[in-house]
Amino acid sequence: MLGFFTFASILGRLHERVDSAQGAADGHWRTDGPDTLTALISDWCALPSPHPGEAANTGTVDSPAYLRHLAAHRAALDPFVTLHLAAADSLAGARTFQERHLAGFAALRTTDLSVLARTEVRPIGERLLRLIKSMPQDPAQLTAWYEHHLDQD
Repeated sequence: MLGFFTFASILGRLHERVDSAQGAADGHWRTDGPDTLTALISDWCALPSPHPGEAANTGTVDSPAYLRHLAAHRAALDPFVTLHLAAADSLAGARTFQERHLAGFAALRTTDLSVLARTEVRPIGERLLRLIKSMPQDPAQLTAWYEHHLDQD
């Protein structure tokens, strides 16, 4: 299970290492490795990622094909991670990390997080909802934001 705390930590590290990434429709994995934000994060966390030829390889993380792929590998993403990555990977073509993060950020900001929290089988605490609500729009601030939030608890 990739939860939002781990995801937030990884976003801060990836933003400095990833100039651009493709959209899900272009394929999460190509023969030379991960090509989408989802695939890069999956690779970083050693999560199963679909490869060329698999139906899930061109679906967003909230698509039935991708959800079946995760279930087949006994893996999952929490609903907040799913929402961010689905929005980020829905942009077609090569996009900057910032553009992809902004799409995910916007999806989180326009969703009722309390309602989304009720879709998760694990209890969702206020600490997590505060972290999500405070996420910065600027990817350059992600690491400092995450570290600051951890220092508060």
